[in-house]
Amino acid sequence: MAGSDLYAEWLSLLEISGPFLSLPVLDRAFPQGLDGVGAEVRRELRLTYSE
Repeated sequence: MAGSDLYAEWLSLLEISGPFLSLPVLDRAFPQGLDGVGAEVRRELRLTYSE
């Protein structure tokens, strides 16, 4: 998945207020992309968030 696609997915999880979080800003701040997390961490995070 391309960096912009990952950023768009990440941004969809946040409540964005103002112009501070946008795809161009994320592309400049993280040109190498975001660090990945393991499946277990994602599962636990989703479970905790749903509670």
